[in-house]
Amino acid sequence: MRRIDIPAELQTERLILRAPTEADREAVFEIFGDPETNRHNPAGPLRDRDAAADLVWRWHIHWAQHGFGLWIVALKDAPETVVGVGGLSWRDYGGEKRLNLGYRLRPSAWGQGLATELGRYALGVARRWLGAREVHAIVRPDNLGSRRVLAKLGMQPAGELRDFPWLPASEVYRHTLEDCQAHLAEAGLVTSRGEPASQLPLRPLRAPVSRRPGLQPR
Repeated sequence: MRRIDIPAELQTERLILRAPTEADREAVFEIFGDPETNRHNPAGPLRDRDAAADLVWRWHIHWAQHGFGLWIVALKDAPETVVGVGGLSWRDYGGEKRLNLGYRLRPSAWGQGLATELGRYALGVARRWLGAREVHAIVRPDNLGSRRVLAKLGMQPAGELRDFPWLPASEVYRHTLEDCQAHLAEAGLVTSRGEPASQLPLRPLRAPVSRRPGLQPR
């Protein structure tokens, strides 16, 4: 599979999106170890900082293998403060690798439209840089906030996934190539060097062979 590289730092109207580094481990622990951000996560908060370090390591592996992955999210007005993690990554959907959109933001960043801004931009990246025909997302049935975000992004219900067999199935949403074209202009893709993404070529994307699904970011 040919590696696809996207810029390690991108910007939206209000956000800085960049590849994770080891220096982000403490912020990742604060976000993923917070019970409030795990209200709809059956796995619960991260136990300790070692778990956060392992999570960041897995994100590094994804970037190294595929040339893209989850972003560390900061505000342009406060670039040193990490407010969340999100973006695109390969995820196992019942034995099939699919391009997945996911995010998690600090509670202080909720209610400002940042998740929608991040998601819209990620869909534009999926279309313009990755040439993806589909993007999927998984959400717990009781996570009404995330379901509203996915609806704003134009993602449509596309079945269920029993990712936690002892619980009701999670809901799967899908965004198609045609949907992505509608959002590309809205995303306003600009790199940190000011390059308009509309001048960058489309690149075909193929799902990787599933070898160790446990390494895929959730």
